[in-house]
Amino acid sequence: MADSRRTPLRLTYFELVKVLAIRTKQIEDGTPISVDYLDSEPYNIAVEEVRQKRCPLSVQRDVNGVNESFDVNECEVDLKVLDVA
Repeated sequence: MADSRRTPLRLTYFELVKVLAIRTKQIEDGTPISVDYLDSEPYNIAVEEVRQKRCPLSVQRDVNGVNESFDVNECEVDLKVLDVA
């Protein structure tokens, strides 16, 4: 499946921000978390889930009318862009 993809398996800055915002809101609303983490701040938990590749979200991209869907956990992520690395 990865061979037929038109875009790289790397989250853009905007995709990363959107994933973290959505996941933070889900955690605030009581969705179970998927990492063992001592911090109680939902945003920090969301960042840790992405860092540990245990985030339950996916990203969809529309490329010339073709929709591609990526599991966040299979993507390369550069958390340094958010100064949280």
